[in-house]
Amino acid sequence: HQFYTADNERVRIHSNGVMSAVNGIALGVGTASTASNVLNDYEEGTWTPVYKTTGNNFPSVTYNVFTGGKYTKIGRLVSIQATLRTNAVDDTNVSGVIQIAGLPFASSGNTGSTRDGISALAIGDQADWKSGHTPNGGVINSGDTDITITQLYANTANTTNIASTDLQTGTNKNRINIQGVYVTDA
Repeated sequence: HQFYTADNERVRIHSNGVMSAVNGIALGVGTASTASNVLNDYEEGTWTPVYKTTGNNFPSVTYNVFTGGKYTKIGRLVSIQATLRTNAVDDTNVSGVIQIAGLPFASSGNTGSTRDGISALAIGDQADWKSGHTPNGGVINSGDTDITITQLYANTANTTNIASTDLQTGTNKNRINIQGVYVTDA
């Protein structure tokens, strides 16, 4: 079934029962069409997380078969989940700190005091990192598609970035499971 106003299709109910609305769906506003209450974007997909550095990058990294990520975007919020595990890392001449690159959308630009472009992520599980360099969090800065990996520093509330030389080079190393939500302008 198709529904029109002024000769333009506005809503369609497909044969499988799925409804499509051209301009989104207004939630919680009765018959009003308040822009701030219109849900007009929903997407699910996969993304490919990879380790990189902020300086001289890794010449090569071989990933375990279990490496990958998924996301759900609802409006401006992006919920991500990913697992990384390496089978080989060439760390010749690397520098900087470790990041996970490849987020599906850039984070929001920083808009003044709200700082909605900066997000913190949780690391739910990690293993097989160099001793004393175990990641437990991450930060996405304004406008980035990269996550900077962090760890708590000496049992305080302070964090420090993980250095690019802290990845192990053997098989089944540097496992990390991340999850979080960030804001995008996309």
